Amino acid sequence: RESLARDEKNHPIMLDADGQGIILTNSTFFAFIDKDGIIRNNTNPLPAGITSSVYKTKDGVFLNISQGGKGTEIQVYNSFFPQFGNSPIFNGTLDTDIKIGKDSRNYIKSKSGIYHLGMIYQGATEGPYARIQLVPVLVIDSNIAGVYDTIIPDLSTSWEDYTRYDLKSGQKPKYDFDFTDEKPIVLGSGNEFLVYDSNKDGKADYSAGTIGAQVVDVYGAIQNKTAKIDKSLNAINGTLLPALDPNGRFFGVMNDFVGHGTSSASSIASKGKQTYDIYNNTKQYTI
Repeated sequence: RESLARDEKNHPIMLDADGQGIILTNSTFFAFIDKDGIIRNNTNPLPAGITSSVYKTKDGVFLNISQGGKGTEIQVYNSFFPQFGNSPIFNGTLDTDIKIGKDSRNYIKSKSGIYHLGMIYQGATEGPYARIQLVPVLVIDSNIAGVYDTIIPDLSTSWEDYTRYDLKSGQKPKYDFDFTDEKPIVLGSGNEFLVYDSNKDGKADYSAGTIGAQVVDVYGAIQNKTAKIDKSLNAINGTLLPALDPNGRFFGVMNDFVGHGTSSASSIASKGKQTYDIYNNTKQYTI
């Protein structure tokens, strides 16, 4: 944690030149929030461009993903492209509603009432084996309406999915599909790490990377045009994306499915120390 260099805003300094770490979060859910900040069930037509709605029951507040059984189709960025798949983006269907609140007054707040949902889709190694990491993510505008600044990953559900092949015969994963028991991540907080402690012993058992990478949009997933090689520089001229889109459409994650290499080489390492006890006499010197 302390070895990741940061800029003047305390944001992590990470560059994904391979275009692997784009996370699309452009599926949107509208919540009808009254003047007192209470969520009500929406009975009016959804605003244009909205994917689905937010609803409340006696069990809590939920994103309406199941939509009466038809499910919700979302766009997913294919971090394995072009090695696997025909496109950098594919469509996936979710069928289970995800909890965002205990009740109509106690819920994850979005200033605009528009919640953005996406899915991290990436590879990871487990000894000699390779597995897929799937992490549902919620993006919200917690301070200013329309300016998205907070990411909430459902790491407990992701952990259950990732370890399902380790279960004994007859056992099933205990998915909770719940964002309310997860830790919100804000760039600059110093806690941008996607880690999960499954047995609450204070040690992380699971990692899905670090939020805050600036990704080169090599395949035009966001800018809608393919990057080309600059003949004079012999380098890709693709757009360098912000670490988090203020409109809530995407963010960047630094990860390496082999567990080393790209992730290490693309992050500037620094403990941030500026003074040292060079002569072991407690006097501090600046180098």
